[in-house]
Amino acid sequence: MPQSGWFNNNANRYFPFLKGEGDGFVSKSIIVDCGFVMGPGSGYIAGTHSVWLGDIQVDGGVYQFFFRSDAPGLAGVPIVFSRRLDDLAYTHEHADNDSGEGSVSESVIEPCEAPLWSGYLVTGDLSGLSVGSGRAVIEPAAVRSLVQHYAHSINLANGDRTRFSVPDGCNPQCHTVPPQDIWVRQTCLQGPIRFQEGYNLAIRQDAARNALIFDAVVGGGQGEPCEPTPVYAGEEAPETVGNLDGAPTCSEVFRAINGVPGPTINIVAGDGVRVSADPANNKLVVNVDMDSLAVCSGGEDDFEYSSLSFSNPCACGEV
Repeated sequence: MPQSGWFNNNANRYFPFLKGEGDGFVSKSIIVDCGFVMGPGSGYIAGTHSVWLGDIQVDGGVYQFFFRSDAPGLAGVPIVFSRRLDDLAYTHEHADNDSGEGSVSESVIEPCEAPLWSGYLVTGDLSGLSVGSGRAVIEPAAVRSLVQHYAHSINLANGDRTRFSVPDGCNPQCHTVPPQDIWVRQTCLQGPIRFQEGYNLAIRQDAARNALIFDAVVGGGQGEPCEPTPVYAGEEAPETVGNLDGAPTCSEVFRAINGVPGPTINIVAGDGVRVSADPANNKLVVNVDMDSLAVCSGGEDDFEYSSLSFSNPCACGEV
């Protein structure tokens, strides 16, 4: 049957509305066909939610048809079609949702997402068109849902690295950028996408399950990195340390004192020297105060050894 025959038949029956819906609100001959596609963010569930023509308004000779839905993502987000009384029969119009009343545009949830919903409207004889409001429900077969039907974008992010835990009583480390659980690299990746193996990673394809599987394999992909891999562009180590995870490097840890290796070194006070421990601040204080030695009378030493502090707000130091 030619399309015009389909429209002509619809002008004499309730379709695309449910039988009895909209009686006294909109004539059968005015709207002869329509259909809607519910986007991934609409929350539409077939059999639970519906679409209806709610209002016909006129502004400056332009009639506007407001279609609405009770899907959770479409509250206050109608689709609006426009007509003039002199438009030809079977005028066909496509429209996407808009975030506000009374206009038609391609408004989307996020830059990478599809419209909340879209649709088309075909009108017939407009001679009897008038303004009004009601609830003319669309036939469910004229509504198609894309909710949870396809992947529309890929987001790339890294979880935070395992970080060095400072000892109890130490100052917190000074990070250039405060740590967070997830570091987002890029969102809304669309179109042809290629995956490349990184450090300690192997990618395999499972054709039977239509899947790509990412396996953590020591030495896989690009092998093992020689240096710590940044989790985001421009990542820097905390102040006073050299490793990205905040742990001290080998050159930042005492391994020997005066050539005497660890892990256990006894430091014994001698003449004129006192050694005291300050466990709360992770310090061992060697105080050369000439204790028990003869000191020339009248001599003054304006350096206060007891005031010597190794505190640094970005190192362990004193809290």
